[in-house]
Amino acid sequence: MGHIVNAGQDEHYRPTDVEFHRKLYAEKAMPFLRLETATPTETEKSMEELRKRLKERDKEINSLKETIAKLQPLVEFVNSYDNPENLKRTLDFIIDGLSDRMRAPLKELVEELHAKEDYEKQKKKR
Repeated sequence: MGHIVNAGQDEHYRPTDVEFHRKLYAEKAMPFLRLETATPTETEKSMEELRKRLKERDKEINSLKETIAKLQPLVEFVNSYDNPENLKRTLDFIIDGLSDRMRAPLKELVEELHAKEDYEKQKKKR
């Protein structure tokens, strides 16, 4: 039938000799194989995306650390008062001594503190 088989083998359709197949592959298929540059896989793309997110999260964490460091003196000031009434009086005194432009944001903060304390008092009564 014109099929290629080694001498000494049955002349059936497909030879089962492994070495025959290796030799055939080396002669006919290998010369046409080329190595190409690797393309980025989905895994590499997702890893790059995760690296980008991690950098963004690190920036956010550093920003929050800076903000906490700036607020630390205020937290220490508030914690230095054992009685909320004394803190309110001190804040009211400070606010009264400020100009109108500077007074508005602090007044809102004190009002929030008052509202929070009133809520906590009502919660304790229940």
